[in-house]
Amino acid sequence: MLNIGIVGNPNSGKTTLFNNITGSTAHVGNWPGVTVDKKEGIYKRGKEKILVTDLPGNYSLSPYTDEEVITRNFILHSKPDCIINIVDVTNLERNLYLTTQIMELGVPMVLAVNMMDLAERENIQISIPKLEKALGIRAVQICALKGSGTKELMEVAIEEAGKERKPTSLLKLTPLKGLVDLVETKLTEIGISSPLFHAIKLIEGDEIEVNDHPKLYEEIQEESKKISNRSFY
Repeated sequence: MLNIGIVGNPNSGKTTLFNNITGSTAHVGNWPGVTVDKKEGIYKRGKEKILVTDLPGNYSLSPYTDEEVITRNFILHSKPDCIINIVDVTNLERNLYLTTQIMELGVPMVLAVNMMDLAERENIQISIPKLEKALGIRAVQICALKGSGTKELMEVAIEEAGKERKPTSLLKLTPLKGLVDLVETKLTEIGISSPLFHAIKLIEGDEIEVNDHPKLYEEIQEESKKISNRSFY
């Protein structure tokens, strides 16, 4: 059975989309060790059944809240076949911060561009083909509240499920590229999976990563000082 997770910012329409896709099959439990709701349901495509998980709403994959840790661990350890990342088109820039972090993991992903009806009302124009080209991710415009576009979204998610994706990061377009490459290589050498994601989190001073790799974090701080000094002069 395919396993698809829905990820997005709070108020992006994530749970509305989940309810629309899963209908009466949805059920609520709890994630182990926390009181955060775990929502799962089944999407039926003919005789085929697909497990859909509604991940907690969050703005990033940094481990500051239970919700962020749950989503992070789900993607890293449950190895979903595809992630549907829903974004509110009226707050696209803010929503895409989470998108770029998921891109660093290299998991199969589809962008659900939600609230297109509001975008039209507010005269916000979005080119889906240009968005796909910029991110390297397939995107489908939907209106979760009305249920429009959701069938097409699921078809694209099923097509993308299990496809190999190369992890990418916008930081590799900045002066930090050399540092990111260095840390990514070191983590790869010691057998860390999703090394790009972990490398960037370590550079950011992520608490989990720092505790896991304290000596490497010290090296990163020294390299960061060198980069800062070169930028200053």
